[in-house]
Amino acid sequence: LLERMIAEGGEKALADLGLDTGFDVTNPLVAELVRDYSLRLSGAVTDSTVRSIQRVLEAGITAGASNQEIADAIQETGSLDPQRAQAISRTESARAYSRGQEAGWEQSGVVAGKKWLLAPRACEFCRAAAAELNKRTTPLGEPFYPKGHILTGASGGRIALDYDDTFGPPLHPQCRCSVQSVLNVS
Repeated sequence: LLERMIAEGGEKALADLGLDTGFDVTNPLVAELVRDYSLRLSGAVTDSTVRSIQRVLEAGITAGASNQEIADAIQETGSLDPQRAQAISRTESARAYSRGQEAGWEQSGVVAGKKWLLAPRACEFCRAAAAELNKRTTPLGEPFYPKGHILTGASGGRIALDYDDTFGPPLHPQCRCSVQSVLNVS
């Protein structure tokens, strides 16, 4: 379902490492990411709405549409208001990109793990995650947080990470954080 964003994340990850090997979209890991990727929306969204949004996301990403164009198409389904459509477009594109980035690092063979890269003016939850997660390197293929983890923010707020395992950003809708590779030292 979001193969193009996964591929873009993988290609960028390899380019950032200075490797020109090209991202292998036929790699079984990529096929697994695409197959297992599912859209989960919090709140009272019906299954038909989820299927409609999935179709719009797939068509938009396949066509190379911008986040705004995808958000507009989601809004045209009549299912969501403009702000929620934009949030879904940005968040799901970022999630697929992040997973592709990790797949690229795995393909490179030179990356040992990952660390949370905090966005400027990040929210209390991302600040808390970065403070906790950057004390160690998280191995590739392992989530930063398992599904259901309760994260206490830097200001004391609490958020349930109940969407899925958190392999990288987004931690929450419209999260602007990123992930940084940690190279093998051997």
